[in-house]
Amino acid sequence: SSTGIQLSNVSYERTRLASGELLKVTFTVRNTGTTMLRGQAPRVDLTAGGGLNGPDNGYVYDQDECFAGNSSGSYPSYPKEDDRFRVVLGWSGWDTRPNNGCTGATSDYPWRWGLNSDLGPGQEQTLVGYVRFRDAGTYRLQAGIVQENVQYFAQAIAPTSVTVTDETIAPVAASYDTNLQPQAQVYALGNIPDNFLARTRNPLSIVPGDYVGSFAWDGSWVNWGEGGPLGLSDGFLIEQTRVFYAPVAGSYTFRTSSDDGSWLWVDG
Repeated sequence: SSTGIQLSNVSYERTRLASGELLKVTFTVRNTGTTMLRGQAPRVDLTAGGGLNGPDNGYVYDQDECFAGNSSGSYPSYPKEDDRFRVVLGWSGWDTRPNNGCTGATSDYPWRWGLNSDLGPGQEQTLVGYVRFRDAGTYRLQAGIVQENVQYFAQAIAPTSVTVTDETIAPVAASYDTNLQPQAQVYALGNIPDNFLARTRNPLSIVPGDYVGSFAWDGSWVNWGEGGPLGLSDGFLIEQTRVFYAPVAGSYTFRTSSDDGSWLWVDG
């Protein structure tokens, strides 16, 4: 009877996005009881010194991911911890979808985020979570808050329809400088939470930011040391489209090498 928590606000950054893009959801919770409330993983990443990496660095779930992980182990698992609090998000019918890979029932709330830290009586926190949608369609999302293995304190909060369209990223056209050397385009990296950037394998999720410029590159190895292209040292994205001529029939192998991450498309 001394435990109470209120989900006072749920806001969606947008209600229309393209396949591969992230939906940012912000939750505000308040301890309305007289006891300390504790959360569990996943939560905002912590720096080595114990400080928050900023409220926007929340945990990102893939559309088919759930807090309990999947049978193949390709998604991390954050099983319920007794009495711990998490905000939840999902839509009615998520558990009964065909080919649902979640290892357990979610009560149609597959995406769950823990408190940023212990929440004392009368205190309030803002939690940020993300979902990366891949399948086009319209989803009627709703939020809640749960004390794991005890009870739901709120369900079906802020029901909101979110529309996901087909992907909108177009290939970069091949370009050349005045010496007919192929050009590489440089962008600042968009705002992507660290945890998702480190584990995603889908290039649609790597959002380019502002255009910086271009440089001539024939595909050979470039060593910038501690630096990077056009005066940048970190947080950048390089894109290049090349045309290759296959003079004879047979098999051709294309590959990339880098000390961070790279993606390669052939014919799209």
